[in-house]
This record gives sequence, C-alpha cells and structure tokens, in this order.
Amino acid sequence: MMGKAVGLPPCKSCKQIGSHCRADPSLAENHAFGPDEIRVLTTAFEDTLRTLRLTNRADPVAEIIAKKIIELAQQGERDPVQLREHAIDFLSR
Repeated sequence: MMGKAVGLPPCKSCKQIGSHCRADPSLAENHAFGPDEIRVLTTAFEDTLRTLRLTNRADPVAEIIAKKIIELAQQGERDPVQLREHAIDFLSR
C-alpha cells in the first residue's frame, strides 16, 4: 500500500496500517524516500489538505494531491511550501 511504500504512519482517521487512505499502491513503488523526505511529503500533503479544507482523505482529490506531491518530489522538489503551492496550482488548471 502507498503509506507502507513510502513509510508513512498509519492514517489517523481510519487507523489502517500502511494504507494512509490512499488506494493506489504504485504511487511511490519505484522511488525510495528517506525519513527526512517522508516528513517533507507528509507536511506538504497535510498542509495542502488543510489549505483546501479537505478532511476526507478518501476523497479522490486527496489522492490527486498525493500523486502530484510525490511526482514533484521524484523530480527533486524538497520544499514543503513549494510542494503545497505546486499541488494547489495543479488542481486549479
């Protein structure tokens, strides 16, 4: 599952270990992130959801956000503010 693939903690709302409420297990399969990168990705994801006032992590928009943040991180972006801003910009297109 995606959460397990990138080492994210269990989802706080559903408590499922390794799922982190994201359905697509292939999101980060081909790229290993270290603990510091995982913190950056998690911060960017949580901040993006908070900014957009999304509370349901099962919402398809949350998965789109997660995919975009991971894609940007795979391209080298490590600033959580930039990851958040780029993810929000991507949604507004």
